[in-house]
Amino acid sequence: MENATPSATGILAVDIGSSSLRVTLYDENLAALDTRTEKHATERQADVLRYWLAIEAMIRRLSRDHGGRDIRAIGVSSMLGWVMVDAYGNPVSPACTWMDHKPEQEELLRQAMDERDFSHRTGRRLSPELGGLKLRHLMDTQPEAYARTAALLSLKDYINFRLCGRFAMDRTMACYTGLYNIHTDSWDADICAALGVDMTKLPPLFGGTSVVGSIDGACAAGLGLSGRVDVAAGGPDGSVAVLGAGGINPCDAVTVMGTSDVFFAVGSELVQDGNRHVVTNPHVLPGMWLVGGPLGMAGGTLGWYAVTLLEGGRSMAELGALADGIPPGSGNLIFVPSLTGERTPFWNGAVRGTVVGLTRDHGPGHLFRALMEANSFAIRRIIDVLAELGVSVARMSAIGGGAGNDLWLSIKADVCGVAIDVPESLEATSRGCAVLAWLAANPDSPSPTAPPIQKSYRPNGEHTSLYAQHYQRYLKVMALCEELYP
Repeated sequence: MENATPSATGILAVDIGSSSLRVTLYDENLAALDTRTEKHATERQADVLRYWLAIEAMIRRLSRDHGGRDIRAIGVSSMLGWVMVDAYGNPVSPACTWMDHKPEQEELLRQAMDERDFSHRTGRRLSPELGGLKLRHLMDTQPEAYARTAALLSLKDYINFRLCGRFAMDRTMACYTGLYNIHTDSWDADICAALGVDMTKLPPLFGGTSVVGSIDGACAAGLGLSGRVDVAAGGPDGSVAVLGAGGINPCDAVTVMGTSDVFFAVGSELVQDGNRHVVTNPHVLPGMWLVGGPLGMAGGTLGWYAVTLLEGGRSMAELGALADGIPPGSGNLIFVPSLTGERTPFWNGAVRGTVVGLTRDHGPGHLFRALMEANSFAIRRIIDVLAELGVSVARMSAIGGGAGNDLWLSIKADVCGVAIDVPESLEATSRGCAVLAWLAANPDSPSPTAPPIQKSYRPNGEHTSLYAQHYQRYLKVMALCEELYP
């Protein structure tokens, strides 16, 4: 355990992920010093008070163990999820994660507003997971709770409120409500009117590097902190991870390989897809844009296959070894890993896990490899869409738990025909939080730099050619899924 000097400064990063809560202490050079983690399983609803109590305890332990370090700022990110709170910040109903779909409210908005107009305004297609639909659902099902609602917050905004007592939302997270206009940089009155929700229930908007407030005395004392501690606006975990992985320049792209997957390319100008395959968000860095979007379950599907379907009969390492001995294409097997629906680039929440081409010659390794290939095909499809929009992907960084899987990264490089770099630290979301917090506390600091690289994967030209054929077959299967799962 490090013994910090009294003059040393530090940054706290809080990450509410799909499988864990994590609090990490960084020094003034953005080097990770210590971390605390608590595992959890993501469901359709979330207990935000439990999240807060766990985060509070982890901050307190880090403060105790590094008592000589002067904490200057804190940055928070979270998976997509929403909580409606009253004027005192108390939840008026259980929080909803991105897995909680509201199809009735989606249809209501679809009937009230042209979908292409909606997509132009928001940079995304209408989908049942948007936060604004949760607000309308509350109005439809719990009118008393809706009347008491003072603010629609994301999960990380709720934590920010507990820290500094202010309602706020960053612009990147606001995109995922479906109520934010990327052209006017404001809440969209026409969309709110079409959905029938009260705009006064939407919080003030901030940039990801902005200070939304400071931790007050009583809260700071309870956390073991002293002095001024600024709270950065933060952002969604996937977008913050892009920053932490080095997605800071045009033509950079990042694949976040966690329980669910996220892929974004960085651009300097606003670009929109008229066919609505990809989403466009403001970057958490000012003046930059992100084009891509969140995918469905990826790493979570690999774990499900090993633990649930195979009942733990084979370890992930054993399955990986089996898959490594199988040629590209997995014996003409396509395994669509849509256990919770399809997001970017297909956007069909009704799609479910589908296997095409299964024969008695296939074994566990074939299925395991086919899952990794399908995820890589989805990324390839996003890259193709971006190319049509004039957005190039010159390099890709991989982070998250899946970035420790050599076979998966080799497959992804081969399928996409793009070199993939893996940073020294795979905890890019936490690092991104630390960058945002540091910039919030030090607005005159120079622009962030990409983290050091630990290893790289270069495409195998022969494999890339083979995968081009299997990729076309995968696209045909996904087109069939549109008919099978309307």
